[in-house]
Amino acid sequence: MPSIAAFMAEGLEMTQDLAKRREAQALARIAELEAENRQLTERNTQLGQHYEEMSDRWITACSHRSEALTDVIRERSRQITEEGYTQEHDDRHVYGELGLAAALYALPYEARVGGEDLIKQDDHIGLDMALELACGWSLKPEADVRKRLVKSAALVVAEIERLDRKAAEQSAKNVGENVG
Repeated sequence: MPSIAAFMAEGLEMTQDLAKRREAQALARIAELEAENRQLTERNTQLGQHYEEMSDRWITACSHRSEALTDVIRERSRQITEEGYTQEHDDRHVYGELGLAAALYALPYEARVGGEDLIKQDDHIGLDMALELACGWSLKPEADVRKRLVKSAALVVAEIERLDRKAAEQSAKNVGENVG
């Protein structure tokens, strides 16, 4: 019959082996996640560069080069490259959050009707709370009306692009179902 010390030593050895296996698994998973993160970061950079190139081509191709459109395209590019609001990110917002954020940026906070604010503080707080509850966003509107509207327009573009991708995906899915 083995002694208690031998039994405890065997248990300790098994525990250490298990700990080593789990550590190796954890390190392997960390390496996988780091590799995935590098790929996503590179993909984000590529998408941002592609978006910038395409937007520059579009701007150049336009016969009527509007400073407003140029600024909206540049803001959308900034959202992708600096904020990380990629297609993958935007596609996770399926409840109109991008549109709500755009609407909040577009609100005329400074407008007055009959000497009273058009947008009451309670109205803004309610809308801002809805956005924060929906996706954890808290907007800090620009004091500059034009900058606010450029951000709003860029968010509208992001939402339209998301809807277009969703429609294309659904169309491809329908084609696949009809073929099969």
